[in-house]
Amino acid sequence: YDLDIAAAEEARAAGLRYRRVAMPNTQPAFIRALARIVRGSEVRARVSAG
Repeated sequence: YDLDIAAAEEARAAGLRYRRVAMPNTQPAFIRALARIVRGSEVRARVSAG
């Protein structure tokens, strides 16, 4: 977020148009996939720990 603000300010100062692309980190499908990865890691960690 902070880098976006700094980049936007730099672009404006240079007279450039600045557009931020949409990021996948708030998309429900991305969150579900990330949750599956984390849950799978937890199961493997418990099995490995004994």
